[in-house]
Amino acid sequence: MSKIEIPEEVVDKKAYMKFIALSRNPIIKNYCIETSDGETINLRTAPQWIRKYIAHLTPAEQDEIMQKKQQWQSINMKMRAAESAAFGKKNGVGRPKQDALEHDIVELLGRMFTIPEVVRIMGEDNEIIVSEDQVKSVLKRRLVDVERKREEFRNKVADVRLYNKRPRLEELAWMYSKMKMRYVAYNGIDAYNAMLRTLEQLRKEAEGDQININGALEVNVNVEIQAHIQKEILKTINLKEIIIGRICARMGYDTKKLIASLHNSYYSKFVQISGDFDPNAEMEYPSLINYDYNEIERRNSEINDVVEIEAEEIKDEEKDKANAVREMFLAKIRKQREQAESRTSAYTQDHGSDYKESSEDDLGKRVKHGGRKKK
Repeated sequence: MSKIEIPEEVVDKKAYMKFIALSRNPIIKNYCIETSDGETINLRTAPQWIRKYIAHLTPAEQDEIMQKKQQWQSINMKMRAAESAAFGKKNGVGRPKQDALEHDIVELLGRMFTIPEVVRIMGEDNEIIVSEDQVKSVLKRRLVDVERKREEFRNKVADVRLYNKRPRLEELAWMYSKMKMRYVAYNGIDAYNAMLRTLEQLRKEAEGDQININGALEVNVNVEIQAHIQKEILKTINLKEIIIGRICARMGYDTKKLIASLHNSYYSKFVQISGDFDPNAEMEYPSLINYDYNEIERRNSEINDVVEIEAEEIKDEEKDKANAVREMFLAKIRKQREQAESRTSAYTQDHGSDYKESSEDDLGKRVKHGGRKKK
């Protein structure tokens, strides 16, 4: 055996020797183990992740792997504590990183555990002491991730092992084998009763997807249900009216008015909204019909006689009121006409003389050149 050299920075030689001895432990050196299906499990992984990776294995193999994980974790914690004491460090070297610690806390919070439960699980399963304030701080910083994981945890149940039928049968078979071994060893009545109850539960679990009916039963359930639907339910339900009702609800229109107008419209027999439909019916548009006005006049004359209506006499007060309104409008029209005439006369007085002189000069130039002015 070679002599162990102690570094200069070591302050506790005894603790350092303990650290070296624990670091040479076989379970610390060989932290990777293989499962029966050929997968490799790293014992340095958190316990909850190891349970998830080995969920498909048999219960006996799961117990063996978790026992090795507990042994490795116990020796590793002692080794890190000895290393801290040997080098005089206040904080343990084996303490997990902050991001790994937050990841475990977020996972537990995402699985709907409360803050006190997270503190307890971290101490019992992971052997890590955390306070409620630390968990609250992580929840405050990673609230979005926690809510997302909670939503996934609520919606996804297929990844739970006992949610499926085969894992439940495996668990029951393992329980039966345990009780059988106990009954063989002790020959006790309690183990015998537990075996009977486990067998009964196995039978129920295996036959859970079957319906057994004892006796002569000649009933076609499917045919009876379809006949009832056709005779009773579909007879009183109009699917088109349901569709029209949903459209009216979206558009904010009165459903009763729309359906009534379709039932009473001229083209109701072609719309097929009332259930009665004639496939051989021909469309006759009112615009294509030749109207016989003599016949229409004759029918109207027979139904209603012409009644002469005499005009009512106008009262004196209404006449005075009408005359006053008339005089007011006439006065307004006269005033507008006078204003227009005054503007026209003022323009003529200002520009009339200049127009006359220019006309005389133009006329003299035309006479001098012998006719019209050429362009």
